[in-house]
Amino acid sequence: MKRLLPAGLLLFACYWVLAVIGLQWAQVGGAGSAVWPAFGVSVAGLLLGGWRLWPAIFFGRLLAGLALGTAQPLWAEIAIAAANAGSDLAAAYVLQRFGRIDTALSTRRDVLWLAAGVACASVLSATLGTVVLTASSGLDAAGAASVWGGWWFGNLVAGLTISPLILAWARPGGAALSRRDWGHLAACLFATAALSYLIFNPFITPWLRSWHLFPVLIWAALAFNVRGAAAALLIGSAFALWGVSLGAGPLIHADVDAVLNTQQFVALISLTVLLLAAISNERRQVEPVARLAAIASSSPDAMIGADLDGRISSWNAGAERLFGYSSDEAVGQPMTLLSPGDDADAPDSRDMFQRILAGERVDVETLCRAKDGELVDIHFVGTQLRGTGDAVIGGLAVMRDIRARRAAAAALREQSETLEILNRTGASLAGELDLDTIVQSVTDAGREVSGAAFGAFFYNVYDRSGGSLLLYTLSGAQRSQFEAFGLPRATQVFEPTFLGAGVLRSDDITADPRYGHHAPHYGMPKGHLPVRSYLAVPVFSRTGEVLGGLFFGHPEAGVFTERSERIMVGLAAQAAIAIDNSRLFKEAQEEIADRKKAESALRELNETLEQRVEERTVELLSAQDQLRQAQKMEAIGQLTGGVAHDFNNLLTIIRSSVDLLRRGEVPEERKRRYLDAISDTADRAAKLTAQLLAFARRQALKPQVFDAGERVQIVCDMVRTVVGSRIDLQLDLKCADCFVEADIAQFETAVINMAVNARDAMDGEGRLAIVARAVEAVPESRWSEGVGGPHVALSISDTGRGIPEDVLAHIFEPFFTTKEVGKGTGLGLSQVYGFAKQSGGDVRVESEVGGGTTFTLYLPRVAAAGPQPRRAERSEDGDPLARSCILVVEDNKDVGEFATQLLSELGHDTRLATDATAALAMLESGHEGFDLVFTDVVMPGMSGIDLGLEIRRRWPKLRVVLTSGYSHVLAQDGRHGFELLHKPYSVDTLTRVLRASASASA
Repeated sequence: MKRLLPAGLLLFACYWVLAVIGLQWAQVGGAGSAVWPAFGVSVAGLLLGGWRLWPAIFFGRLLAGLALGTAQPLWAEIAIAAANAGSDLAAAYVLQRFGRIDTALSTRRDVLWLAAGVACASVLSATLGTVVLTASSGLDAAGAASVWGGWWFGNLVAGLTISPLILAWARPGGAALSRRDWGHLAACLFATAALSYLIFNPFITPWLRSWHLFPVLIWAALAFNVRGAAAALLIGSAFALWGVSLGAGPLIHADVDAVLNTQQFVALISLTVLLLAAISNERRQVEPVARLAAIASSSPDAMIGADLDGRISSWNAGAERLFGYSSDEAVGQPMTLLSPGDDADAPDSRDMFQRILAGERVDVETLCRAKDGELVDIHFVGTQLRGTGDAVIGGLAVMRDIRARRAAAAALREQSETLEILNRTGASLAGELDLDTIVQSVTDAGREVSGAAFGAFFYNVYDRSGGSLLLYTLSGAQRSQFEAFGLPRATQVFEPTFLGAGVLRSDDITADPRYGHHAPHYGMPKGHLPVRSYLAVPVFSRTGEVLGGLFFGHPEAGVFTERSERIMVGLAAQAAIAIDNSRLFKEAQEEIADRKKAESALRELNETLEQRVEERTVELLSAQDQLRQAQKMEAIGQLTGGVAHDFNNLLTIIRSSVDLLRRGEVPEERKRRYLDAISDTADRAAKLTAQLLAFARRQALKPQVFDAGERVQIVCDMVRTVVGSRIDLQLDLKCADCFVEADIAQFETAVINMAVNARDAMDGEGRLAIVARAVEAVPESRWSEGVGGPHVALSISDTGRGIPEDVLAHIFEPFFTTKEVGKGTGLGLSQVYGFAKQSGGDVRVESEVGGGTTFTLYLPRVAAAGPQPRRAERSEDGDPLARSCILVVEDNKDVGEFATQLLSELGHDTRLATDATAALAMLESGHEGFDLVFTDVVMPGMSGIDLGLEIRRRWPKLRVVLTSGYSHVLAQDGRHGFELLHKPYSVDTLTRVLRASASASA
């Protein structure tokens, strides 16, 4: 439908324009015309676009008449328009339905059908139009005849000039010409126009006649077929009508109607030239067919044609050579002439031709029977034969003799199978060392490739003492069929093989002159398998020794060929190599066995020595284990002793102060002194615990980015106080890029611990130098590997007594000290070591006895931090905390009750949960009533950190504060952004953390 509308509009526009022109040429009352060009357009349009375009013709004719102001009544114009549309539609229907013309007009049949179709349509249109005009205008008989004649010839001229032009050029590829052909056509049409002008212009060349136009029209027809002929005819017809309109020229005669004469002239030359073009085109098509027939006649393949009845219609020389029938004998015979018959498993030739006629392309290899009765292997390819109009007129079969090809394929297949067997046998022999397997594989392969009915391999086997034994293997027969006959004897038939004289091959061994001369059998024993074809091949070793012989037989004569003999010689060579390899392997195995016996004897001699060595080794390993255990116990004893010593001292102070406070009335001043002693001692215990955790890298750090040199400068006032005035403190802290990320408090503690250690090493008098610098790597030492990457190195050097070599390896061990009792805990340097490792750094020490010691703390160097917003400083006595509802989570009952009591004293409402599961249950039932969760970190099941993360996910506005005295989780993973309160904690510390948490949430 999308294409129908534009096609209809195009046909309507063309028809309307040409109808207006035709009506202006009218001769009799607007009813006749010398040529009606609209008819040629309508017939071509309906043939190309289909019958559904007829409304374009009807409305084009009706509107053309109305546009020129016709004198006919409206019903007459409608009737004429309907008559034109109906006759044009009838012409297109007849040409398509019955004529089945090719719109290219490439044959005489197509041209004649077109001429007949437009002639009949013109008669119908002229008749209907004359009847309408007679009824509407009252024409007499003479007027009606004149109108009918002019109308009929006008349509006919248009149908024979304009319709062919449109059909020939509008078909797909109709305008596909090369540049040279376009130039040739332009020259032809120009010559046609020039000659037509000279012929039909009476004032220039009155001596020219209309038939002088024929040469250029013939030129166009022969050179360009219907396309050129139609174009030239249109040009000549237009000039002929132009000449008549001038009232002079070769077509004007006194006693003949000029218009009718011109119409007849145009119609006749159009039909003649179009037929000439079609005939020329047919001859062009016939020439390739003739050449193809010549090729088929000389083709070495059989090319056989058959008609629709399955009878042979063509038979070339190749078919005569292949099947033996002459053309006279074969043509007219049914295709069953070549059928192989019922005794051959092949399709019937007639059946294959029926498949071809049904439209199937047959491509098979089959059998056909020749004239002499021989079955011929052929490759059969068949296809349909089509004639004019693409009608099926028969079938064509091309048959090729493939007997030679099949024989070559069979030979190649046999050769491939033989090579495959030999390759398979060679591959198996190459990796096989067992003699029995080797000879059996060779015997089986030989029988298979030679085509023997049975075979045997007789071979010699030698023992270590030099004796030999003749054994054999069989293939294609049972051992029971040979056991009764014994081993082969040295007869004239067997002797050449066992002596290595050469190959013995016989088409019929029973006819051989060497056969049957030895008693007692004088031939094959009674009951022996029948043998006529015989093949025997000796098997030689590398040294030329005859290892044995391969023997093959067949009950029929002439089975073994020269090819079989060559293959068996090659197989015998492979067998010889495999047997030699097997013998060498056997000898090697025997040598290895002898060597193993000697090694076993030597091993028996050394068994006692090895046993003693093993026993001594066990004793040494046991002693080493005992030594390591003792060292472990010593280290544990030293550690526990140091911890016990220090904590007993601290607990003594606390216990004594508590006992004094429990006495009766104690003065307020002494009570305050006892309480201060308890508080100070608890702080010292907490510090001792922190040092232990720092060494163990279990202390939860609060890393910050700071300038190491600047921080040391700040802490130096404390260092000066600690080391005393008799020690000269020298500082070199000008480092532009000495930023680290670490816990500031732990960093300052590490600096003070190293300074105190240096002071004690100098007995309070000497020089202490502190230097900060940026380095690109941490150097390796005797106890540690180097570490790459930028670091900040903080070196503290003293002029003390130095550290002996045997002490240097233990200085970072907890509670290890060389000081007198009461002058050191042994935890200072262990805190430095633990802090460095936990911060991602390391510690190096260099010392010389009597020459001083240098400790260098290495921390990873980072980029400087941006400016931090300053928090408003708050005093210890800040604004009082608002009353809050706090959920305390603590698995230790005493600590939990103490924490709830302490928080209650601070004015808060508290509830206690013994683990994280119970806490979550309380929060789910009433989390909106809680303001803060105060949870321990280390608990059974879910830890405090996991609890805090779950609360953050489910109740993001609920505050969480962690509390812990020890947690490897905190040390490894950090606090995850939660406030942390270290145990033991004071009321002031608890108040400060709660206030910080409240400020952060606000």
